Amino acid sequence: MSDAQRHLELILEVSSDPERDKVMARLRQLGFDPLVMKVGVLLGGDISALRRLIPTLTGAEIESVPVPPDLVPAVRSIRVFGPRSVNL
Repeated sequence: MSDAQRHLELILEVSSDPERDKVMARLRQLGFDPLVMKVGVLLGGDISALRRLIPTLTGAEIESVPVPPDLVPAVRSIRVFGPRSVNL
């Protein structure tokens, strides 16, 4: 499966609502459509698109990746989740 077909979800953990608003604005500037969550921001997409945020993303990461410099100190951590399977 190519990177353009591999979907990942990222949860960006933030420390406060104002910080989350800053992160949401930055992600929208990068062309993403983030979703607000209680702990921060949910971001999903294929690996090649997510590399606009995290250039070193390979899709093989388990659990977490380094926070990009432009999101520090607003983001405490970024957790990586692979695609979920849906049973219909």
